[in-house]
Amino acid sequence: MTRRITDAEKKELLNINYDDITYTFLTDLFVKKFVNGKVQQAKFEPQDVFTLKKGEYFNKETIETTVGSFIFNKFILEPRFLKIMEYNNEVINAKGLSKLESKLSELLKDDKITTVHVIKSKEGKVLTKIEIDWKK
Repeated sequence: MTRRITDAEKKELLNINYDDITYTFLTDLFVKKFVNGKVQQAKFEPQDVFTLKKGEYFNKETIETTVGSFIFNKFILEPRFLKIMEYNNEVINAKGLSKLESKLSELLKDDKITTVHVIKSKEGKVLTKIEIDWKK
């Protein structure tokens, strides 16, 4: 069930660092648990909503967003792209991914990024070859 998160919960989300986001962190955030014979609700549902005020987190205007979208931006986009593009508030489905790919293609075409960066895990294992680097 969708709910509006509290200001304290929003502050907690805004204070998350990219390096904090691990499998355990995500399960603690979004997965119900069975504790002492009872179901313990997840802290958030991905579709829980909140308002990001203009300029609060890479957004040029005040927007309604979801916890899931925020975590996507925080983990996937912030460390690579949010310095040169704004918050992505699209639903992450085929259409939303296509729009995101178009935005990234524009950055590449406009010579704001190049294809030279390999993304690795904290252990040094190559996770994916996104191949993005910032133009100086």
